Amino acid sequence: YLKHNYKLFTIMLSINEMEKYVQSLKYLVVFPDKTTKFYQSLRKIADDNNIKLHIDGARIFNASVALNENVKKLVENVNSLTFCLSKGLSAPVGSIICGEEKFIYECRRIRKALGGGMRQAGIIAAAGIVSLDTMIDQIKKDHSNAKKLAKEISGIDGLSIDLENINTNILYFDIHPQRRSDYLNKQTLKNCIYPSEIKLNNIHFFESYKNRFRLVTHSGINESDVEKLLLALKKIVK
Repeated sequence: YLKHNYKLFTIMLSINEMEKYVQSLKYLVVFPDKTTKFYQSLRKIADDNNIKLHIDGARIFNASVALNENVKKLVENVNSLTFCLSKGLSAPVGSIICGEEKFIYECRRIRKALGGGMRQAGIIAAAGIVSLDTMIDQIKKDHSNAKKLAKEISGIDGLSIDLENINTNILYFDIHPQRRSDYLNKQTLKNCIYPSEIKLNNIHFFESYKNRFRLVTHSGINESDVEKLLLALKKIVK
């Protein structure tokens, strides 16, 4: 009879999740020699096991701004990188995968094999080029708005936030379970699946799980919007 072999083989080591990535590297970037050792250790793990090193960098440019480090430096030890044009970079749609020519050729082959393809993709690419050329300053504004928002939230009685962990344009805050207002409870009374959407005066955000909320600043948010949000947030607290 045929002996079945169900062994699983690891072919890639991937670095993921911008916020954790930024938090772990924030200390390292202050000390370049430690940063180098960190990357070298990941590279060694990959090389010792004959696997590739990949960064799933959806918001790698946010990480770059937060760390004050060039993206090229952040990815110099990896084999491949993916990032979104439509998140921090604010393009309407699109993502990019980067790597050596042979790797990109195989990516295109697999995409075609799975039925992927798009005509007139240059229209999307044009928006992506604009984002790459012009949106870094906007990312800095997004981070600044997030920090301002976090600082003001910390002053609202009944809400709590870890100001030390506001590094980019994403922030989380908590509400004391006994301080949930009737206005908030009315929206969430039947919620049993998280994240769930919260609406406050045409402001939309998520309750990630019970009593924890997620906010994201972006190119469509300015300082005036931050002030409006702070007024609206007071409605969720009693």
